[in-house]
Amino acid sequence: MLLVLIAALGLGLFLTKHQRRLSAEPILIEGDAGLYALRINVNEASWEQLALLPGIGRHRAEAIVAHREEHGPFADIEDLENVSGIGPAISGAIADYVTFERFADD
Repeated sequence: MLLVLIAALGLGLFLTKHQRRLSAEPILIEGDAGLYALRINVNEASWEQLALLPGIGRHRAEAIVAHREEHGPFADIEDLENVSGIGPAISGAIADYVTFERFADD
């Protein structure tokens, strides 16, 4: 019984600590120079991460990943509109929650 209680407590602490990662809103972290907002990098994120964005869900998230794998990284939010099912309304809804970082090996 004690082991179950300890496991439940541990799970509760884990969920509390990581709950912000599950939301679609940027995570704000205070640093020496002020607040930093962490966003989802569309060029690196899995479909599971992308599905957390407002209005995206699993189907659009999988379409984003498939498009990225076929055509390469996205340059900006407008480039994301080339994915079937994503237009100006969706791209506008997620613009504050995403980034389009590209790395040297892309």
